[in-house]
Amino acid sequence: MSKHLSEEEANELSESARVYSFGSYRMGVNGPNADLDTVCVVPNKISREDFFASMAERLRSRNDVKEFSAVPDAFAPVIKMEIRGIDVDMLFCQLAATVIPSNLDLFDDAILNGLDEKSARAINGVRVADNVLRFVPNADNFRNALRFLKYWATQRGIYGNALGFLAGVTLAILVARVCQLYPNALPVTLVSKFFLFYHKYWKWPAPIELCKTQYGGLMHELVWNPNHFLSKRDLMPIITPCYPAQNSTYNISLSTKRLILGTSSPSSSPSSSPFSSPSSSPPPLPSPLLPPLPPPPLPPPLPPLLPPHPLRFGVLSFVVGFSDACLCLIDR
Repeated sequence: MSKHLSEEEANELSESARVYSFGSYRMGVNGPNADLDTVCVVPNKISREDFFASMAERLRSRNDVKEFSAVPDAFAPVIKMEIRGIDVDMLFCQLAATVIPSNLDLFDDAILNGLDEKSARAINGVRVADNVLRFVPNADNFRNALRFLKYWATQRGIYGNALGFLAGVTLAILVARVCQLYPNALPVTLVSKFFLFYHKYWKWPAPIELCKTQYGGLMHELVWNPNHFLSKRDLMPIITPCYPAQNSTYNISLSTKRLILGTSSPSSSPSSSPFSSPSSSPPPLPSPLLPPLPPPPLPPPLPPLLPPHPLRFGVLSFVVGFSDACLCLIDR
């Protein structure tokens, strides 16, 4: 795979690489049209340049791969493609090991030794998904509640990290926290408590955490710390439950926060909030492309009735009097 490796060594290293899923698929809440998030974990002899060159060309040349694009310079370098009708996002992680064992323990923080920031973010996708499932008391109830709330957020137009709304992992952490507070609740109760808890009781920007955040260590500079990182970008901090803990809502802005909470102004009523109740009919979200229609114009006012005129009464009296006089002459 690399220029300084023989073909035999390259094949051996390729067999040592591992592909792990994360996101909604790993947590068991993926829908029929959901994409598949994966990370390719490779030993230290395979560089990121090798991955986005040789590996990308191999994938591009496959007949069952469509819509292929490689973005090596992104914040999270990724290969996007469609394989047999399924959208797949593949990240890259290079471990500081010569061989990747088949029974790799992803919960061990020692695998972070020697990783750069991009590789740490990539492997943490798998670690976050596994830890969320570890911290919920009932995984089945958690999955059912999360499926409903993902559908609700999608229908309300507040789902999607790229647009500054709730990401999949963000919504999973929010639901997992409610599961911790109500460990014996059924999914329908968890959904009800979700809206009640986050709309009425929680005071942002207090962070949502599933476990105690671990500070210090190998990547202490990446750990989210409210004393250092709490700023205008931390409007709704929701912290990932693994080391190094990070804020999963760094893309949320003031405007998207208002849309999520449904409070466009301090005087808006709580019933207009998307967190108020999923059973009530959702209010339409404001759209800059569709401004509200102006009210129809009022019909023109009717002309006022003419007031009685003294001349009209005088003419009428004359006519009546003249008629009476003629009748008297005829009778004579």
